[in-house]
Amino acid sequence: MHALVEAADVPGPYVLVGHSLGGIFVRQYAGAYPDEVAGLVLVDPSHEDQEVVLEELVGPELWAQYERTEAGFVDVEGLDVDATFDETRHACAAAPLPEVPLVVLTHGVPLDASQLPTGWPIQADERQWRELHADLAGLVPGGHQIIAERSGHYIQIDQPELVVAAIREVGAEMSEAGKAESPPVGGNGGSTEIERSAGTEATASGAIQPEKADRC
Repeated sequence: MHALVEAADVPGPYVLVGHSLGGIFVRQYAGAYPDEVAGLVLVDPSHEDQEVVLEELVGPELWAQYERTEAGFVDVEGLDVDATFDETRHACAAAPLPEVPLVVLTHGVPLDASQLPTGWPIQADERQWRELHADLAGLVPGGHQIIAERSGHYIQIDQPELVVAAIREVGAEMSEAGKAESPPVGGNGGSTEIERSAGTEATASGAIQPEKADRC
């Protein structure tokens, strides 16, 4: 992504926006190039420990069924997800996130039971997903989490106004901190795009209600 931004000759600092695995990539970028990052918006992002804690939650039998189901999907991006998660653990340990505005958006519509093995603990899985996102929101002081109550995994499709509001919120905090206005740079899965725009938990069915988060 750094090479792409340099080739595009887009001046920073940037607001990075990442969806799903894109959240992993923008976090790695922010850790590697902290002076180029002014803020982060993570849209239902992946967490490097999600597979580990999920396997512990569901147990070996359900996990084996889940892996067989996953193996049936075509991986159009060709990513080694386990290697990506491992790389993220090492990268984040070596270079923590810079202290910039951070918003984590979490889906509020539960997983579709028909797509999962019989007996899957959906409520516990959803609760754990929110906890992982709370962990991400706590990576920088003042970071906060918003629950997108009407959205599944693709919040940018189900509630696009919420993503826009989060970007604007980060941009406003960035301006208050005295940083120059800059274009968001986003990652969606394995892709990136550049567009122009201006350790709490909240719900967003219509309004954003911030609270404090406190892990760094």
